[in-house]
Amino acid sequence: MTPIANGTFVNSTHLSYTYLCARCITGDSLSFAANASSITLGWSLSANAVTTPESAVNATLKFHNTGYGSFDLDLENAKSADYVKWAAEASNSTDK
Repeated sequence: MTPIANGTFVNSTHLSYTYLCARCITGDSLSFAANASSITLGWSLSANAVTTPESAVNATLKFHNTGYGSFDLDLENAKSADYVKWAAEASNSTDK
């Protein structure tokens, strides 16, 4: 996943993480088919911070004591004619 800074933000009420996902749609049991019209995704939230967030190896996720659930995503309406433009903005740089 490569972030797109123009669509990523956090404020007091919302968060948005926009990214380019390369090789994410594999069609196997860990993904979904490229021609899927919808998928179900999950979310979770904890009041406790992740320990060692700078390390993907040593980070510890805390129990999701603030909430969790799932939601359906309509992939047909998620498509964008501007895909090539958005994909070009993907960068691992921390500069905006």
